[in-house]
Amino acid sequence: MLRRDTLALVLLALGACSGGEPAPGVIPGECVARCAGRECGDDGCGKTCGSCAVDAPFCVAGSCVAQCTPICDARACGDDGCGGTCGTCAIASTCIDGSCCTAACGDRSCGDDGCGGQCGACAQEQSCVEGRCVEGQASNRWDDGSWDQNVWGP
Repeated sequence: MLRRDTLALVLLALGACSGGEPAPGVIPGECVARCAGRECGDDGCGKTCGSCAVDAPFCVAGSCVAQCTPICDARACGDDGCGGTCGTCAIASTCIDGSCCTAACGDRSCGDDGCGGQCGACAQEQSCVEGRCVEGQASNRWDDGSWDQNVWGP
C-alpha cells in the first residue's frame, strides 16, 4: 500500500505530465535532474549527480564503491558497469544494448535503419512505403475482420 506522502508525489508528478500545472519549482520544458538517493552517475539531463572520491572511485548504480568488477560477458561495446567500456564500435556503427549496429539504409530514402534510427523522412504529404516516399497519407481500413494498413489515399 502506498504511503500518503508517496501517493501525493505520484499524483503531483502525474499532474505535471498531464498538461496540468507543473510541479512547484519545475519550469515547463526544462529537464529535471534525477539524483535523489544517488551520489554519482548520470542525472538524466546530461550532467552528473556527483563524482566519487579517490578511496571509492567507482560509480556503480549511483553509489561510490572502492572495488568494481567489470561485467562485459558477451558485450562488444558500451558501459562495463565500472565506469569503463566493453569496447567501442567503428565510426559508422552505433552501440545498442552491448552490440555494434551499422545502419542498413542502402537505397532506402525513409523508414527504419535497423539500429533504432531513420534512413530519412518524407514530406508531410507523403508516406513511407517499403523504404520509399510515396504521395498520399497512410490510412487504415477494416476489411474482412482485419486491419488493412496498405491503403493509401490522396
